[in-house]
This record gives sequence, structure tokens and C-alpha cells, in this order.
Amino acid sequence: MSTALHSLQRLLAIVAAFCVLANATIQAAAPVLVLTDGTAQNKFGNYFAEIMRGEGLLAFEQRERVSLTAANESPLSNYKAIVLAEMSLSPGEHTLLRNYVAAGGTLISARPDTGLSDVFGVEFAGNRPERTLQYYAVDPSQRPGAGMTQGALQYHGVAANYNLQGATAVASLYANAETPSNYPAVTSNYYGAGQAIAFSFDPAKSVVLTRQGNPDWKNTEGDGVPEYRPHDMFTRTDGRTYYDVERMAIPHADELQRFLANVLIDANSAPMPRMWYLPGNHKTLMVNTGDGEDNYGAQFNQVLNDAASYGGTFSVYLRDIGVANTTAAQEAAWRAASHEVGVHMYADGIDGAGASPHMTYAYDRVVSALENKFGHTARTARSHTIDWTGWVDMARIEANRGTQLDTNYYHYLNGNLFDSVTTNGYFTGSGLAQRFIDENGQMLGIYQAATQWTDEWFGNFGMTGEQAVNIMTTMFETAEREGYYSAFVNNIHPVRYYGTDITHEWANAIWQYCQERDIPMWSAEKLLDFNLARNESQFANVAYAPGSLEFDYIAGAADFDLTLMLPLDWSGDQLTSISMDGSPIEWFVEEIKGIEYAMFTTPVAKAHFAASYAALQSADFNFDGRVDELDLARWRESFGFDELADANGDGVTDGADFLVWQRQFSAETPASAASIPEPTSVLLLTAAAACVLPRRRSGRTH
Repeated sequence: MSTALHSLQRLLAIVAAFCVLANATIQAAAPVLVLTDGTAQNKFGNYFAEIMRGEGLLAFEQRERVSLTAANESPLSNYKAIVLAEMSLSPGEHTLLRNYVAAGGTLISARPDTGLSDVFGVEFAGNRPERTLQYYAVDPSQRPGAGMTQGALQYHGVAANYNLQGATAVASLYANAETPSNYPAVTSNYYGAGQAIAFSFDPAKSVVLTRQGNPDWKNTEGDGVPEYRPHDMFTRTDGRTYYDVERMAIPHADELQRFLANVLIDANSAPMPRMWYLPGNHKTLMVNTGDGEDNYGAQFNQVLNDAASYGGTFSVYLRDIGVANTTAAQEAAWRAASHEVGVHMYADGIDGAGASPHMTYAYDRVVSALENKFGHTARTARSHTIDWTGWVDMARIEANRGTQLDTNYYHYLNGNLFDSVTTNGYFTGSGLAQRFIDENGQMLGIYQAATQWTDEWFGNFGMTGEQAVNIMTTMFETAEREGYYSAFVNNIHPVRYYGTDITHEWANAIWQYCQERDIPMWSAEKLLDFNLARNESQFANVAYAPGSLEFDYIAGAADFDLTLMLPLDWSGDQLTSISMDGSPIEWFVEEIKGIEYAMFTTPVAKAHFAASYAALQSADFNFDGRVDELDLARWRESFGFDELADANGDGVTDGADFLVWQRQFSAETPASAASIPEPTSVLLLTAAAACVLPRRRSGRTH
């Protein structure tokens, strides 16, 4: 088939689909369907839903594969996009999905069934050998990758080699950390009126393994430090690692999630509401925790009061002795000051394989003591000596006793193999909390939050306080600059804080740094509550019509500075207004991984939002959705100086651009409402504008 004929057929298909939809208001239970298969060989398909929540894309439904045949219950045409977990499909299911894409749907699949190769525009050429260190890189010239971290990024799991058969590569597999291969990592193909996007590896499985470690290394010693801990699943004493030490400064799991989000947002046929990762417009925050060891009662007061003096709160983790010797009044006073008290379980050195009964007993014992004495459970926790069992068995033990956030994934690299000053960053590939998943694909009711800044790591390897602070401030500043949005967890042992260790020095220095920069300093419990409020929020009754988006917002909990996001630009149109319950609201603009969003923080628990999009006016020089006197002022500033008021696209700001402004202003504004210069006055205005001293361009903020 000729390229011209193929293009004509695609155009006709798009026109046919558009004719049906152009004047209709489209409403579905959710714009996106996450389709999983609990019987699939790859058990991690369920994690796509956790990725969607992590990326704030809450307007989705998750259904099992059987819903493919339940067309009367939920027609696929209800959904603008389908995210398909890795699974084998029947010929009938091939037909359903092929028809869905041809009719205008977007299908994103992990390692798609070869029966849909024509839809994805690829040819399967065999699987790649799986290694502990594997890489891909996004194409910055393609829109989904424009704002992503460039260069080699890590993935885990099996990847397929694809030959392109009409598809376009938007990311490439690498042969090693420096060398691209000839095979794509992600492809995009137009099929009929729709689009099909294939990942050659499973992004859900990759994120899980990057965050939780190599299950093949569970219950074995790997990091050269006595006792089994989560970090043992990331390294071997022979030098093998599950992370690239030279690239640990990049949160690889988070970057992969955000690339998947960009792919989905870019391919979707309508703007999607989204939730921001952190409170307000913060890009980072810090979580203060401290393992109590044998301390108790008033012995914690100084570290808690010092943290509070900088505006921070703190999580104290008590061992059995700490619970026994802390009074209920002391604990109540800490909690009244917004600090948290959790547990620091120790199973007398029994960990690893076969340790689950011992660790269950030890955890039950200390949690029961806490509950009986203080009247609440341990909502977050860290084990003494970071004891662990299984791949995620310890997390399940915690969850079974009501603990909802674990901080045991602890930065403690083998100092005999790696330099302590330079090897810092994200050994789990993430700066944010997400839930655990087990080997059978079951989500656990407990979040994993890695502890990146540990006082043992800083102190035991001979760092100065200045070096420790430099590591932390560098990670803060890199996260702000590169979009590595993070809630960094520290561990400040009171026993170290009060001694001759550098902990007192670096803790106070980093608290002061955060206070001066308005970086929140939270307890682990507050991080948990924020995540629950954010991830349990809902976007319901999402409805689209030409130029408009409406949806209901239901917060998981109020008063957490939850921030919503809408794409600023869409298919040549620009966001012109947002209303909440019928009243206009203000917003600010942020570029997040190459996509500009209108962002607004709302304290309400429920609201109806409506957003309007209109064709972008070329004379809207300040991008506020209107062509008005402010744009004329921008034209005067830019005349003959720069191209920031270039309305006709000729690369200069001149009198011709004024005429475009005048026409667009006249189209929006009744003649009686403003005084518009006559065209014959343009020369005079041009001369006057040339005399105006240029001023700095204002930001795109509403």
C-alpha cells in the first residue's frame, strides 16, 4: 500500500470518527481503563494502577481481562485510552482491541501479544538476554520525551527486540550504559483513527523490581554488612548491583513512571485532570525519623524540641524498653506537638529465611505494648538493625498489624566497594512513597518509603558534618532543578544526636536549610496521611465536549494542600478558564517533564470543576487566554528587540504583529468597550514603541 493511500485512509477514518463525536458530550466512568490479568505469567500487572495513582492520574478504572468479553457491561468505546498489562490474548480479544484502536482509541501495552503486531506497527524479533544492569533512553525530539532525563536510564525485566513495521520509536534500548542498540524501547503507531503504543519491556514490573529489589537475591547476604536487610536485594559482595552506582543520583523508577504518564497524556484525545505529587507547589520535602534504640521518655525531648524549633515534626521509633519506660503523658505531649511514635522491632537477631514466625511474634509484641499503653497502633515503622525477611514478607507482617508505611529500605552501601561521599542518591530508584506488591501480584496495604539519609552512613564512614549537609542540599537542589520530586527520609538516632557524632551538626544545619527555603519537614505519619489523602482522591463524572472539560473532585481528606493539574495546551487549543462550583479560580503554571500545566491548590473536600479550552490566539503574548491591553504592552516591550510578540511567525516583532493584535483584540472586544487605534496610526505607534525601554518578560502566572 502506498504511503499516500495509507495517509488518505487514516484521514478518512479520523474524519468519520470526528463526525460522530464533534458535537457530543462524552462521559464515561473514567477516561482510562487499566486492563490486567491475574492469571498471567507476569504477576505485576496490578502495579499499573499504583503507577497511575503515583502519577496523580486518578481518573481510571482497573478491570480484569474478563471484562473484554463483557461488552454489554462496559464497552471499550467508553474509554479514551486503555493501558494493557502484559498478557496473552485470544483471537477474539485481538479483534476487540484492534477495532477499538481503529475507531479512535489509544492502546498502550507492555510487551504486546504478537497477534496485535500489525496494530502496533512492529515485528517481534526475539527476547533480549536479561541482565542485572539494563538501559534505555527516551528520544528528546519526540514530545513524550522532551522534558525527561536524557541519556541511559535503567530498567529491569525481560525486553523484546522489535523491528519497526510502520511504527516510530520514541525511546531506544541500549546495549550498555553508553551504547544505543538498533531496537526501540517504546514505539508509537497510528492505526485507523487511533494510536497504539508498545513498551518492549514491562514498565510496571520494572518499577516494582527497581523499587523492591531482586527477588532472586532475597534472604541472602549481599551488602557485606552483617544481618539480612532490604539492601541485600540490591547488591552482592562480588560487586554486582541492581543499581548503577554511577547513576544513583537519578530516580530511575520515578522517571519511568513519569515517561509512561507523558506517553499517556500526549496520546490521549482529551485533557486529563491530574494530582500533584506533594503539598501545594512544593517539589521536595523532608521526613524526620529517629530510631530510639534503648532511649525512652524525656531522653527524646531535646531532639524533638530542636526539630520543632525549625518548624519540623519527627517520628520516634521505640523498642520494647522505650515503650515500657515512656509514660502515657510524655507520649501524649509529643503527639500533641504533632510528632509521631511508632515501633522499632527487634527479633533478637533472627532474620532472613524462615524468620517470619519470629519476626511476627516480635512485631506483635512491641505493637501490642504500644497499643495497650498509648491507645494507638504503630502507623509507620523501622526495624532495629533494619531486620527483614523474604522479599516483602516483613512488609506484610507490618501491614497485618495496621502499619501503613515502612522505612526499612535503608541507604547503607558496602563501604569497602563504594565511595561513601559520591555514591548517594536513590538506590530504590524513587523519592516518593508507593505501596508494596508481593510475588503473586497482590497489592499490600503498606507504603514503601526509602530512607536516603542515614546517620550511620554519614558517621561510620568518616564524613564531616559539612560533607553530609552538602550531600543533602545537592539532592534537594537537583530534585528541584531536574524534576526529581522527592520526600527525602532521614534517620537521626537520638543516641547519636546527643553524643560526639556529627549527627547533631548536620541535623541542625539541614533543618535550618529547609526552614529558610520553606521546605516542609514532616513526620513519617504525616507523609502517610498525605499519601492516603492524595491517592484516595477521585476524579468522577469526567465529561468532555468541544472546548470543555468537566469533572467532580472528591478529596481523600481535606486540609492537605492537595494540588490539581490540567494541561495548559491541548491540540492547538489553550486553557482559558477554570471554574470551581461555578466561580472562576486562579492558577499558576509549571512545566512538569516537558508538559505545561495549570495548577491550583484547593482545601475543599468536594467540588465540581469546569475548564474551557480555545484556539490559541497568536497575539496572546502573555499567554493568559485573552488578547487585551496587556498584550499591547508586551508588543511595545518587544518591538525591534525580541520575538516575544511575534504574532505572524516571521521571527521579529514589528508593526505587522500589531495589526494581528488589533484584529484579534477587535474580535474579542466590542468597539464600545475599548479605544482601538486606526490602522493608519500604526506607524506612529511603531515609532513610539521603538522608544520604550524593554523590560523583563513577566512569568506565565495567573
